[in-house]
Amino acid sequence: MQQWIELHANLLSGLAGIVTLLAVFLSPLAKHITPALLRRRADESGTATSAVPAEPAPVASMPAPAARPGHGQTAIPIAVMPFDSLSSDSDDAYLADGISCELISALSRAGRLMVTPRSDSFALRQTALTVTEIGARLNVGYVVTGNVRRSADRVRVIAEFCETTNGRVLWTKTYERTVADILVVQEDIASHVAAALGGEAYRAEVLNHPHDTGNLDAWSLTQRARHEYMVGRGPAANQAALELVRKATELDPDYALAQALYAALLMDGVSTASAADPEAARHAARAAIEHALARGADQPDVLMYAGRVWVELGERVKSIQVLRRGTQLSPHDLMEWGFLARSLAFGSQAEAEEAIVIATRNLGISPDHPCAWLWQLFQGIACMNLERYAEARTWLEHVVTASADFARGWMCLASARGALGDVEGARAAAARASAINQNLTPTRFVGYVRVMAGDDAATARITRGLVDAGLLDP
Repeated sequence: MQQWIELHANLLSGLAGIVTLLAVFLSPLAKHITPALLRRRADESGTATSAVPAEPAPVASMPAPAARPGHGQTAIPIAVMPFDSLSSDSDDAYLADGISCELISALSRAGRLMVTPRSDSFALRQTALTVTEIGARLNVGYVVTGNVRRSADRVRVIAEFCETTNGRVLWTKTYERTVADILVVQEDIASHVAAALGGEAYRAEVLNHPHDTGNLDAWSLTQRARHEYMVGRGPAANQAALELVRKATELDPDYALAQALYAALLMDGVSTASAADPEAARHAARAAIEHALARGADQPDVLMYAGRVWVELGERVKSIQVLRRGTQLSPHDLMEWGFLARSLAFGSQAEAEEAIVIATRNLGISPDHPCAWLWQLFQGIACMNLERYAEARTWLEHVVTASADFARGWMCLASARGALGDVEGARAAAARASAINQNLTPTRFVGYVRVMAGDDAATARITRGLVDAGLLDP
């Protein structure tokens, strides 16, 4: 033990510094994410308004590290950055992304390691930040980086583990293996990083946890599908990802992540009115997400996909339940919080106010996040549910500016404009939506909202503007 302490004296010193900084960061966190934020409060005139953070959320950093459920001590904050793909074939980019995602999953198993979610570390992919700058942006003390080069059936992986306070490399290794050994390489990297932070106890936790799948082909197809889904937009990209992950579920029916992603892609087809047989897609999605949850109910990504699927199946209560569970397991995952905001936005007015608090928090933490426009969409929907149509219009105009080909955003904007008496603007926005996706008519949009809300009153508030603009029968 004495020998280990001597060898890792600098590392322990760095950890002590992180603990010292917690007092600075935990206070704002407690003020922003507390039950009190989710209650309505009265303004000076006595009018009830939605709760907002008492102080501005930090713009360029993640929330401070907090103790994970079941652990009395503060977690060690670490981020795994997207590995660079150095292969000549751009189709191999999924390998680099897949390694990063699997490292995040593996390290999350190790005791008190608080691993930054994939969505937030991947948001910095093209920023060319230094390790120290990444540490400041993500509020972590340690960073794993690396690159991958594939040639035929061989792959070279270089991984580095660094301390962010000074950029010092704590561990590095180069692997020259066959592609078939990629899962072994990921496990070895994760175990070395865990051992450097917590000794053999952490290393054992990584190694003793069962893999979600041992089928390399199923893993590869799923990672390719996730990559396609993340970098592409629209029905064509979704369909390509769907075909890839469908094959993965056939190769390994018990692969929870593959089943969850398959269900989410099926429901994307339904909600965008691009599914050839919507009823069959709903049935298949329900079966897939139930199977995924039976196998991976402790995986935040599986819970996030489940939350998205359940609400689109009209099971909003189930959606909120699994997403709340996901935020407990991964409290710093802005994607998990964001989709919780979506499910709440379609609910009661109290739930819509909670959605606004969450979306405001997300946008305050990471305004340049790739999904910021989605959080603005959820803000807009929640505002329409609260009959605050001027605010809704402002948010939704941001949405269509950021994502001009998002048909549902244009239809939401049509409703907000119509509710404000802007008939011409509402009709123009609805026409733009239908031009992008001819299947998304105002009537079908109302059907989508009705399923998401499960409540006639909320549906009427959200779609009122379409009636006022003469786009629907009253």
